Amino acid sequence: MKRYLGQINHQVNDEYYTPPILVELILPYVKKESTVWCPFDTSESEFVIHLKQEGHRVIHSHIKDGFDFFELMAPECDYIISNPPFSRKNDVFKRLFMIGIPFAMVMNVQILNYHETGDLFKDYKFELLLPTKRISYDGSHTPFLSGYFCHKMLPVQLMYVPVEHTNIGRHFVPSRMLNTLERKRKNKLNIGKK
Repeated sequence: MKRYLGQINHQVNDEYYTPPILVELILPYVKKESTVWCPFDTSESEFVIHLKQEGHRVIHSHIKDGFDFFELMAPECDYIISNPPFSRKNDVFKRLFMIGIPFAMVMNVQILNYHETGDLFKDYKFELLLPTKRISYDGSHTPFLSGYFCHKMLPVQLMYVPVEHTNIGRHFVPSRMLNTLERKRKNKLNIGKK
């Protein structure tokens, strides 16, 4: 199987780093002192940071660190929470349903427009947690709504959660993963300069 961030399979829309405002929406639905696997995350991920701050044990893994979700054995955990690569959405959900652990994946809700996704979801009970506004990942207006596609996590199948702002302008708070990658990129550009 090809690595999902390899040159062939990597898509630009696979790399959206989840901002704190979006991470905070799922936290009330994680039972206290749970073990959570974040399979598409580094230690700088807002999921990892916020879940630890809430007192959860967090296991994180990321393809850039050599951990391929599609090849890893799922660790013992209570929940799987992350922001998976959009280009592999159906493969991710197939594997998650097969694993059977309660999960919440943040995803562009446009996936509901895909026939293959509809065919997959019809066979499983999934829940949807949607913010009342389109949350920005990078501080600019976003054309799509992101929400959490969940399994065995929410009290009802469809929930809308109010949010105060869209994470743009003076309200913009980026993911620390984005900040870390930007610093690394600038450091690479400065190598060799005197």
